[in-house]
Amino acid sequence: MAVVNIRDPRESAAVSTSLAYSPPTWTWTSFPRRYLIAVMAFFGVFNIYSLRVNLSIAIVAMTENRTTIHANGTIGYDQDFLWSSKEQGLILSSFFYGSRQTIWTGDSHNCHIDSAHSINC
Repeated sequence: MAVVNIRDPRESAAVSTSLAYSPPTWTWTSFPRRYLIAVMAFFGVFNIYSLRVNLSIAIVAMTENRTTIHANGTIGYDQDFLWSSKEQGLILSSFFYGSRQTIWTGDSHNCHIDSAHSINC
């Protein structure tokens, strides 16, 4: 334990302050594992949801008509992608089915490798 003497010019008596090391009161090992898994699951679901929303917004931005004025003065309407509603729905549904297939395949693989740590086995 270290003792530091601090002299105040207004007082003649020395003041001692203890600067002993104290370990942190919180660590990751003291955090309950079920809360850590719940927080990680929340951020995983949040990530998937935000990807789905951003894909919908990106499709709208890529297929909207933009007005362009050409060098000769004519006005034209351009799109990045000429997708119909059916093709847009196919892209959104492929993201949905692809994410589900990834989850099912990973879960099946996990059940065959090490079923002690799997959720759905």
